Amino acid sequence: MDKRNVTVTLDKAREWYNSGNATLKEVALQAFTEDELNVNYVNIKNMKDVVDFFGITIMDVMGIVKRLPSKHLKAVYGTDLICKALNGGWEPSLVEGNVYYPWVKFYPHDKVPSDRKKDITDYFMYEGKKYALVSGVYYSCGFGLGSYSGGDSYCNAHAGFFGCKSREIALHMSKYFAKEIFLACYEEKLGNKVKMV
Repeated sequence: MDKRNVTVTLDKAREWYNSGNATLKEVALQAFTEDELNVNYVNIKNMKDVVDFFGITIMDVMGIVKRLPSKHLKAVYGTDLICKALNGGWEPSLVEGNVYYPWVKFYPHDKVPSDRKKDITDYFMYEGKKYALVSGVYYSCGFGLGSYSGGDSYCNAHAGFFGCKSREIALHMSKYFAKEIFLACYEEKLGNKVKMV
């Protein structure tokens, strides 16, 4: 039997490992160990953890980011990297399965409902007023209708970005990366009017 060597990135091997295809999983395990392929999202809490997941450096990311033409695209790029790392290679389907969207709601800092104060993740200033970012998650079957599980609103899921494979991952993302989600969603419209504090 002829044998050939192939080169595969850790990211691609993780995708194969998590694909549900036994053959692809076996090939991934020939290239990397199970510890390298398994991702525990709870250990990803900042951008350094994200770049470590991909085996790159902050400087690699900054090299790409500085070439992007707007702050909005820079925010979207960074948040997309975060989402991909937390999902460990999983990609949402357009038409099947469940998708969970990390989301942040914001309130004037002195008007956060008492039952939501434990979910405050960050603060920002807008037009001289201070606001609190509060973590949450949307749920959807595929990319159809979804609702906000924090009890605050009902919304089409297309209003959400960065689909996650579980509610826990989406909540984790909204807790540790609320600022990045907020900027990815609103940077284009608000620009320099928002200052994170």
